[in-house]
Formats: sequence, structure tokens, C-alpha cells
Amino acid sequence: MAINEICEDVQLLNILTIFKDIIGLMSIIVPVVLVIFVIIDIIKTISSSDVDTKKLWKSISKRVISAVMVFLIPFPLLPLFFYCY
Repeated sequence: MAINEICEDVQLLNILTIFKDIIGLMSIIVPVVLVIFVIIDIIKTISSSDVDTKKLWKSISKRVISAVMVFLIPFPLLPLFFYCY
């Protein structure tokens, strides 16, 4: 199936539109959730009697890497979005 045919298929365009909306929501929700979880991790570390900054940074780095990966998953489809819209 050529790109011209993909952009003319109404059902596939509806799916792409839904996917684009989901990506838009994720671009708002993921950073907010990331900030909330990092704040919770910092509060837990500060409130505990044993302050382990290595553990904190490891947790924060895992969360940031996960958030970046969520943004990179739809990256291969971006040219299709720009071509069809």
C-alpha cells in the first residue's frame, strides 16, 4: 500500500487521527505524571531516616528514561502524519 493510498483511505485516516489525539494527550499527561512521581520520590527520600541519594537519582533517572521512551515510540509514524495532514 503506497502512501498516497494510505492518505485516501478514510478508515485509516480515522485511526491516524485517533492515534494523533492520543499522542497529543500523552505529551501533556506524561510530563505531569513524571513530575508528580519525582516529587513523591524526593519527599520519600527526605522523610526517611536513611537519606540515600544514589537510590533517589537511580529512581529519577529510570522515570525520565521511561518518559523519553514513551515519546519515542510513535516517532516512526511522524512522517506519515505530516504527509497526510
